[in-house]
Amino acid sequence: MGFHLKKFMTKDEKEDYLGQSISFDEVKQWYDGYYLSDSKSLFNPRSVSKALMRGMCLNYWTKTGPMNEIADCIEHNVDEVREDIVKMVAGIKVPVKLKGYSASELQLDTRDEILSAIVVYGFLSYHDGYLCIPNYELMEKYQDVLTRKSMGEVKKIVDRSKEMLEATLAL
Repeated sequence: MGFHLKKFMTKDEKEDYLGQSISFDEVKQWYDGYYLSDSKSLFNPRSVSKALMRGMCLNYWTKTGPMNEIADCIEHNVDEVREDIVKMVAGIKVPVKLKGYSASELQLDTRDEILSAIVVYGFLSYHDGYLCIPNYELMEKYQDVLTRKSMGEVKKIVDRSKEMLEATLAL
């Protein structure tokens, strides 16, 4: 089965491709979360196509240079960015006023520049003045970044949170 790929898919376009092996809700959780300016929801078509071809939702996000750059920014730059990322991993949307940056003109020095870059690269979703991690596929990537030893205190907090969750679930 072949799929026409483009950068993103709308809900209606995705439903045309969806087979019976994967539920719409599962695909939405894994790959939805981006928005057009008219608030139309978009799915990551590459990942949706791979999931449909393989019959299961997994993390199909490619290992890209920009994610490593974003990780470096989180590790070494503005503390506010780390705090914002931790909030978003916890499911809290972060208010922000983004400027119209393009990927080629980003300096990655200030909170706004770093968050703008993360949006430009597709690692965060911006909607109605708020940023969030768009879907489960990218949530896994952020969890990986936050558990690197180089994240210091953030890694300790994430590790303690995991331990508390496991202990709670064991009750």
